[in-house]
Amino acid sequence: MSFTEQLLLDPPPELLEAIFPFVEHELAALDDRRKKYGHVAEDFALRDFLTLLCRLRCVLLQDAAIIRAKYPTTKLMLFDYPPFNSTAFQTFSSTALFVIQEAEETSRNALSALPHVVAASMQGILTSISLDRQKSDHKTQALLEGLSQQLQVTMTSDHDQSNFAIFLSGLSKADNAVRCSNTTIKRQYTYRRIPIYHLTVS
Repeated sequence: MSFTEQLLLDPPPELLEAIFPFVEHELAALDDRRKKYGHVAEDFALRDFLTLLCRLRCVLLQDAAIIRAKYPTTKLMLFDYPPFNSTAFQTFSSTALFVIQEAEETSRNALSALPHVVAASMQGILTSISLDRQKSDHKTQALLEGLSQQLQVTMTSDHDQSNFAIFLSGLSKADNAVRCSNTTIKRQYTYRRIPIYHLTVS
């Protein structure tokens, strides 16, 4: 049984308290001692050990319930002793298998739709990137045009205007080179029988 499946099975308190019944009393005693004497009275090793026992008894009940539900004719000495021979444990065991099967079915249904979800998510991401790139290009173009107009106003001679035209031509070529190298995004992926997707943003 996986960790996720274990989280779905919550043994009733009466079964938990029947295994290592001293745990709650000892944990309460630790808390009282710490309140009375302060942090110097804290025993981390003992607290961790008692916490481990709490976890172990929960896992023991979960696994035993699954075994009893899947293999009802199996003869294990464990089921001859309390609390595993109690009515409360039989009730818990009878519902445990149904809970696990329902969780597994839900997981299979979710995974079967995963490729379509991934494809839609990738398409949305790439579209967002394309829109952001277009907005950035428009802002850059507007800035360059404004700068060009301001510089042209300050230039009076033909020599200055000729040099400025050469400068703008070189700047435009550099800007185009950066766009060509950064705006093409290709993603290829496969998932089981789903065909390869080619997503390109230009």
